[in-house]
Amino acid sequence: MRRLALASLAAAPLLKRRRPAACQTPLTEVEARRVLQLFDGLLFDEEYGDIHLYDISVEEEQQVEGSGGDATYGELREEILEWLLAHCEMRPQDILCDLGSGSGRALLYLALRTGLPAVGVELSPTRHRCAETLKMLAQPFLCGEVTFVQGDLSETGPQRHATVVLFANKLFSEDIFRAVAR
Repeated sequence: MRRLALASLAAAPLLKRRRPAACQTPLTEVEARRVLQLFDGLLFDEEYGDIHLYDISVEEEQQVEGSGGDATYGELREEILEWLLAHCEMRPQDILCDLGSGSGRALLYLALRTGLPAVGVELSPTRHRCAETLKMLAQPFLCGEVTFVQGDLSETGPQRHATVVLFANKLFSEDIFRAVAR
């Protein structure tokens, strides 16, 4: 509880900038990074020296692998996401999508930075729950609607409306790339 109170105090300057009724401007790079750092501070387990929220059980790992997914977990760094923002012209009508969204950090960062609506699709139930937790924490800072779906990214879902798609997992097979492209 103490950590939550400290994080709330640290977030106070950012919260003052947010308008409760409607967000007018997305966060700056510095502000978006600060929000994600606050999440890390809230979720960090000092006993283990790690954020265990992203870890999945051996059974869940086998389920993910057995359905054609890959249970290996990695995060895109903010520098890569900033590069994407600098090189991909975003329009107000765009909808962001992260296929294989994991904990949702990359998608939330992009949503915080652009103010655009976003959808993430993740096969792992544990990582999906993590994304929902992070979305709940990010809610005061988000301008657009963010949706996380737990399911197979090759199946039709809300991602079909996306205009900007992040599909940044080198571990997916060529077959999965083809299925997603369809």
